[in-house]
Amino acid sequence: TLLATELCFFTCTGLIVMCLQRFLSAIVNSYSLSILYGNSNINPQLISSSFANPASIIPYTSSTMKEALKRCNTLYLLDDSIPIFDSYLSDHILSLLPNKYTNALTVKVNIDTDYSLILDTLEIIPSIIQSKHKLSYEETDDIINHGGDLNSTLMLLSRIFDKQATDNPKISAYHKLENIIRGRDNTNSSKADTSISHMMVEQSNVFANSTIYLIEKRDNLGLIMPWRVQTEDCDELINEYLKRGNFDTTNKELRRMMKEYMMRSKYSFVNGGHYGLGLGGYVRISSAARRAMDALAIYVLYDLYINRNSDDLDYKYYYWEKEIKYWCEYANIRTSENNNFISEYNYLCSRGKILKK
Repeated sequence: TLLATELCFFTCTGLIVMCLQRFLSAIVNSYSLSILYGNSNINPQLISSSFANPASIIPYTSSTMKEALKRCNTLYLLDDSIPIFDSYLSDHILSLLPNKYTNALTVKVNIDTDYSLILDTLEIIPSIIQSKHKLSYEETDDIINHGGDLNSTLMLLSRIFDKQATDNPKISAYHKLENIIRGRDNTNSSKADTSISHMMVEQSNVFANSTIYLIEKRDNLGLIMPWRVQTEDCDELINEYLKRGNFDTTNKELRRMMKEYMMRSKYSFVNGGHYGLGLGGYVRISSAARRAMDALAIYVLYDLYINRNSDDLDYKYYYWEKEIKYWCEYANIRTSENNNFISEYNYLCSRGKILKK
């Protein structure tokens, strides 16, 4: 938990916290952004992203966590969802609900005057936060475009994350291509391409999920993790998207190529980098209430980084090496099985063929 002086960071007068709501029920309240202003109240000193933190309340060896790991990820169906945790855990205890104090995992970093991140100040800490606002994508874009109480703060956040997108345009292009492949609604529309709120969430997730690698590299910690790796060279596809801005998604050959190159990311005990995002390392921690491997990474993070103690470090590495190797192999298989089930269920459900659960 935070020290009392650090806890004030989350509740001081100059702090505005907002939740960018996602529309899938299990993760609707699992994500928060915040800014802490300097004395001038104009230039931000620090930005943080906070996420659901199962490790703060659920023992790793509990039946609850083992069941979540077996389920692997929340299943989103046309008429329902099947969470990895009990719905009360997912929707209440782990949720970053407005005006409720919640255990979270927070990634924080100082911001330079040109809106770039000062990586020497990057930290990951367990926290207790209280969200002040919950906004949908549409509400966020409306405030940014037409004004409102949070307009100045949202504009500031958009500048910060726009700077990240400019520094590495591969990230935005990769996610848009991935959305097209997966057939998500409106992902190739002009509205989706220009949505500031989607860009902010996208860039914030990448920022959070690349933090472990950046800290490990900076401090030379030798961390072991369930890395998310993508080793296929998809520069040609991404560069084509960056130049043209869109693809002919009806072209079957193009869709096949995109799937071959871009859908091969997997969990691995060995870090091979994420070629598509142009990142040297990527560990998902941003959706621990809906992806069990995110939660696993947080448990490992507690032992090997947050509570790092040289006295029992060898045992911790020995224990987590076995766990990570086993669950990485399992998750790669189970994720594929889950995706097939979702496709089949949704196909049958859309035609009225599901008679009973």
